[in-house]
Amino acid sequence: MINWRLDQPKWVQIAAELRARIAAGAYKRGNPLPSERRLVEEFGVARAVTSTDVVYESIFA
Repeated sequence: MINWRLDQPKWVQIAAELRARIAAGAYKRGNPLPSERRLVEEFGVARAVTSTDVVYESIFA
């Protein structure tokens, strides 16, 4: 679970967490990243916060 910071939007923090996991090898090349539903469940946020378009675009920008 993320220790939420007030100075950054939650989607930015989720993207940073996913980038860190990718760098650490938690997600293997060719395997899918978690779905919006999974991110909502894991991070306890509204679905709009985990919009894959926004979060994933931020990861790979």
